[in-house]
Amino acid sequence: MGLTIISHFYNEEYLLPWWCKHHKRICDDAILIDYGSTDRSVEVIKEICPEWTIVKTTNKHFDAASVDREVEYYERTVSGWKLALNTTEFLYGNTKQLLNITDPEQKYLGNYVFIDVNGNFVLDKNKPLHEQCFTGYKDWMDRTNMLSMCFRSSRSIHNKNIEYPIEGGRHYPNQPSFYDLWIFYYGFCSMGPEMQMRKLQIQNKMSNQEKEKTVNHPNNVDWDELYWRLILFQRDEIRNVREDVEWIASFNY
Repeated sequence: MGLTIISHFYNEEYLLPWWCKHHKRICDDAILIDYGSTDRSVEVIKEICPEWTIVKTTNKHFDAASVDREVEYYERTVSGWKLALNTTEFLYGNTKQLLNITDPEQKYLGNYVFIDVNGNFVLDKNKPLHEQCFTGYKDWMDRTNMLSMCFRSSRSIHNKNIEYPIEGGRHYPNQPSFYDLWIFYYGFCSMGPEMQMRKLQIQNKMSNQEKEKTVNHPNNVDWDELYWRLILFQRDEIRNVREDVEWIASFNY
């Protein structure tokens, strides 16, 4: 069974080179949904992964429920294992074990969350992110009711068609199914201007109804508020996870 990754993007020119170079090693195919990018996102994907499929969204707004319904549609067009990721989410670890699971299954992936504690870490564009980001924490708890605090929760990887819940969407309370297959979350690994811009711009794609409904969601607050929440709620979890990162990445590199 192969692995297809489905992702949606809007002006992700900064992160996409890392994301594409990494996942072309990991997955058999990818379907990327463009939400009207005006930068070089599409060109970057075509340059690095010309065999991947790029489609234009049919949604007017970047609202969680409509995004999930679109992901479901494209997942139904492919067989094998399917995983929906944001551009900040990188799949790392022992993907080969999926080949041994042939019955219809839904499994769950936990997160390693990387955080730029001091707010001044500059990413090196010439190095993979796993070779430069080591400050963060491993998350395997139920965080579905803590998203406003910038915590993460499990993602679904499945070899059957599923429907994402209306409440919670692609966030699941389930504990991770694997000890050697994880998502590395790099949305907070640098607090530089490029990362700020890519985070805040999504507010311009959300409908007014979505903004009202998700007033405390990290996608819907200013940068100072976001950074304050990170330091307030995550500071006791943050440590050096270099040994974990190097072991998990060894399956892929």
